[in-house]
Amino acid sequence: MKTRVALLVALAALVASAGAHAATPADPDKAPVAAVDRFSDKAAHLQLRTPDNHLPGPNQPVDFDSGPFITQGLAPKTGKPVRYYNFDVQTTMPAPVYVLYREGEDKPVESQLDIIDTLPGESGYNDFRQVWKVTVPKDYVANTVVDAGALKDAGYKMEQTQSLRNMPVVPDNRRRRCG
Repeated sequence: MKTRVALLVALAALVASAGAHAATPADPDKAPVAAVDRFSDKAAHLQLRTPDNHLPGPNQPVDFDSGPFITQGLAPKTGKPVRYYNFDVQTTMPAPVYVLYREGEDKPVESQLDIIDTLPGESGYNDFRQVWKVTVPKDYVANTVVDAGALKDAGYKMEQTQSLRNMPVVPDNRRRRCG
């Protein structure tokens, strides 16, 4: 009886792991668009929206190539004027970005979108992302897993890399253009 229960548990685990990548892939073009508000009370520090500063509202396009998002300063080595993006104050701890690789391959799964687990205003959000390499089975179909929670639940091998990415999350502008 114990052997039979052990076999049933092993079979259930095998089916669950196979099911993690056997689901129908998501179509990124038809996926819901996340709501983003970089200037809300929860997300902003220096660039908090007020009635007077005219910062864009939730899900509104943002022109990051104009003030107050472009700042002029002096280069540290030369002292010459430089311009840089100012995306507000954030923690020094980068947030994760999960990049999927099939077993035995050295390039990310083609067409698979990177997976993040935080948006501006959520605990742990950062524009800088620590890359985590996730190894998926050889038969994994791109965009079958699109959620960080499901990715972790699938039990795939995850390895933190030394790579950092600057990946600010901004409102979707596919349907709206900046002025």
